Amino acid sequence: MKNNIQEEISEFIEMCEYAYDSACSDDVGSAWDKVSTVFGNIIPGYYDGLNGPESPRGDMRLLDLLLITAKLRIFRAKLDYDAAMEKKDPSIATAALTASIDISVPFHTAIDLVVDDEEFDDEEKSVLIDQIKELKIITVSHTDKAAKWEKIRPVLSWLDGKGVRMADIMLPLISDAMK
Repeated sequence: MKNNIQEEISEFIEMCEYAYDSACSDDVGSAWDKVSTVFGNIIPGYYDGLNGPESPRGDMRLLDLLLITAKLRIFRAKLDYDAAMEKKDPSIATAALTASIDISVPFHTAIDLVVDDEEFDDEEKSVLIDQIKELKIITVSHTDKAAKWEKIRPVLSWLDGKGVRMADIMLPLISDAMK
């Protein structure tokens, strides 16, 4: 996790801009889902004006990314303004909000996906949940990237040959763990 919410917001803005520029449906869906999961309950009125994947006009997430990026920029500016009004260091003013962003949301979502997926038997579900929990521990650890990589390598070795469905669940978590 980044040192403060300003860095997190900047990273999410870059992710949305990249997804919009590439127009790749996987990138667009991933960016829309990740930002909405993290900021949907933090930014007031976040979902106002968003169409999402269930729009009567079809999947509108690509166009939503422009509005999401604008909402993130406005929220970042508001945090700066609030910090200036309180005459506090911006990192102090945003520390409480940074703490409220739950880094474990993608991991809980992945566990829910595994539990609800009928393709996996009970043993596979148990192993997958254990691997997800291991990745969460790696993610929240305050070690350098080299140390995290050494811990992630066995997970990648385990994942080799497990199938596309397992890789679809695990690879985004591995990517998050390496940040």
